[in-house]
Amino acid sequence: MRAPLRPFVWLALGACATAPLPPPPPPPPPPPPPPVETRLALLAELQDQAVFERHGDEVVADPYRALERDTELVARWLAFTREATAARWPVDAEVREIVAAADAPARVRTVATVGSTHATEVATNGARSLRLARVGAEPASLPLSGAVAWSASPNGQHVAMILAPTGAIPSPHLMVYDWTGVVVDGPVADVVPTAPAWEGDDVLLYVLTGRGRATLRRRFVGAGNDLDPVVLTELREGDAIRLDAIPNGPAWVEAQRGEERSLWLRTGPTLFRRVPDQPAGPAATIAGDHLVIADPAGGRLRFARTSRALRATGWSDLPLAGVGAITTCGREVLAVVRRGVGDALVSVDVATGEVRDLDSLGLGLVASLDGDASGAWVTWTDPLTPSELVRVSATGELTFEREGPRLEVERSTIQTTNGDTPMPFELAEVRLASETPSPLVVLEAHGAFGVSALPAYRAGVAAYLRRGGRWAFADVRGGGGHASPWHEAGRGAGESGAVADLKAAVESLRARGDRVALYGMGHGGLTAAGLLAREPQLVDGAVLHGPVADLLRFDRLPNAALWRSEYGDPSDAEAWAWLRALSPYHRVRPESAWPPTLVEGAREGERVSWIHGAKLAARLIEAEHAWLHVDATLDDDARHARWARAVQVFESLARPAE
Repeated sequence: MRAPLRPFVWLALGACATAPLPPPPPPPPPPPPPPVETRLALLAELQDQAVFERHGDEVVADPYRALERDTELVARWLAFTREATAARWPVDAEVREIVAAADAPARVRTVATVGSTHATEVATNGARSLRLARVGAEPASLPLSGAVAWSASPNGQHVAMILAPTGAIPSPHLMVYDWTGVVVDGPVADVVPTAPAWEGDDVLLYVLTGRGRATLRRRFVGAGNDLDPVVLTELREGDAIRLDAIPNGPAWVEAQRGEERSLWLRTGPTLFRRVPDQPAGPAATIAGDHLVIADPAGGRLRFARTSRALRATGWSDLPLAGVGAITTCGREVLAVVRRGVGDALVSVDVATGEVRDLDSLGLGLVASLDGDASGAWVTWTDPLTPSELVRVSATGELTFEREGPRLEVERSTIQTTNGDTPMPFELAEVRLASETPSPLVVLEAHGAFGVSALPAYRAGVAAYLRRGGRWAFADVRGGGGHASPWHEAGRGAGESGAVADLKAAVESLRARGDRVALYGMGHGGLTAAGLLAREPQLVDGAVLHGPVADLLRFDRLPNAALWRSEYGDPSDAEAWAWLRALSPYHRVRPESAWPPTLVEGAREGERVSWIHGAKLAARLIEAEHAWLHVDATLDDDARHARWARAVQVFESLARPAE
């Protein structure tokens, strides 16, 4: 046995049990907080990677080249600018809802058949449907989710669709509907997804049967079999084809191979003959006993009696500047003509050559039209109206399908010069009637690629107009309002002329006592920023959505390699000189008195790379003249927020300074 513990051992153990434990070591100090991102600190980091390039005797700085790379620093900069923009321009939920509501209405995209029955394609939130309507009957609706092409018969009794191949159906599919349901449903081998044409109740389909060989197949709607193959040996795989049947006239085929275009007319059951030396324009129609073809490039209508259409000497010309789509309306031709920044309707009597203006539609665009013996249907859109069907009678009276608020339009002519040639262009302003109109006009221009700032419907503009705003469009050179010479005058070095035109429009508005803000999207952002870089004191502010800004490196940034034909090639010394003089990113001086400028972009879904706007904004943010907001993608939510911010900026600029 072990001896018992001595008493002093028991005492020691008892003392240990009652002694206090030593205090735990203190916790390590918390890590220092990350440094607060600041505007100047981030700009300094970006400028640490600045680049200087020598072109001849000139050294050009590119201080924000770092924004072209996808780095952690760039991500920090974009996050910082988003937060700063949200702090300065928080999106008002009510304004955003107004913009979203304005974006929700269905759009009528095309109208295919007229008279007592017509078919219209309707788009709602990305989904497409076909609405069939006739007098005295409830409209029917057909889905267009799989349709790659469709057309309605001239008598309004049938609609034919070509459906895309699916896993269950490996080849294209033809479906023909009447008012009771499906009449024809079956695969069609080798069909080209071109809208079917109609000859009476029979469907014409364009089919490739081998390289260098094409046929037209006629399918009887009632029988469902293919008959009468018509061989066209001059067409080949890869040609762009448009097929149609002129109302009360022959079928025709238009083809384009590169810059070469051609037109064929059916002259027999199995024969097509080529129409000599004619522009294969966007439209052809039969008016009385005349075949009429539109020639937009030549600013004319070409017409001939159908019996003489195949003779080169059988054609006559009628000058009609800005002509676009045409259709038959009674025994005359209804034509859409582009005048300044909008469309107008004219009636043409090809027998006498008389051109008659119809009642004004307002300031907007004709999306489609189709006519018959008693009149025509026109699909119309303007800055306040997503789309509307307008009936035109054979005598030219207009009847709108729905009554609603109409825009007040104020047009004026601005005098400018193209070289030594005086050249007027149009300035058009729209607004809703108001006893107290806004003192601020938002001015938009485009000025490149033959495109003008067009008065099409956009949810943000509609929301701004409904809140009492004013919006104006300037048809500056480089656009399409004066056909190709006006466009050519704005290319390359002529871009400075577009900026000069925009300046003249601003000065015209200011002379009336208006304050002016600029809006620019894409190339329109380049035109607006070009004016701001030269004379920023002229305007009260600007909103730039996805602007072009760096002209010395545009061809090295995404989506822009094909722009050389419009701007010039930066690798060419002569072109580099004018691009250097035009580039807003290189012209801006942060110390100059720029007005408040909001720049927006998106990393995906934008036509112009966000890098352009980010580089321009960085130079302006140095002096706190601008705000930058770059979204990840330009989805519906981002678009609605973008327009809501723009509306808030313009409304803020319209208020008197506090």
